[in-house]
Amino acid sequence: MSLGGRLVAVSLLAVGIALFSVITGSLAEWFRGRQLQPASQQDGEATATATVVAEIKQLLEQPMELHQESIAELNGKIIELEERLEQSKRG
Repeated sequence: MSLGGRLVAVSLLAVGIALFSVITGSLAEWFRGRQLQPASQQDGEATATATVVAEIKQLLEQPMELHQESIAELNGKIIELEERLEQSKRG
């Protein structure tokens, strides 16, 4: 084991550790970059989500109103039929 061989071994070891660190850091940054989104994109998604929720609520309320109108119409017709039935019994 000569001094030159030891210097080559130490420098190869240092280069290997440095290369491993760079590769690991790059991979970590790539994974983290895929998970994090810019704040403007998150705000846009929140606004889009709020819009969709409002549309769904509106769609859910419409059938209730339509059903209530239909029920009111049916009640009116039932009252009308009951009146006709009573008139036919009387006369």
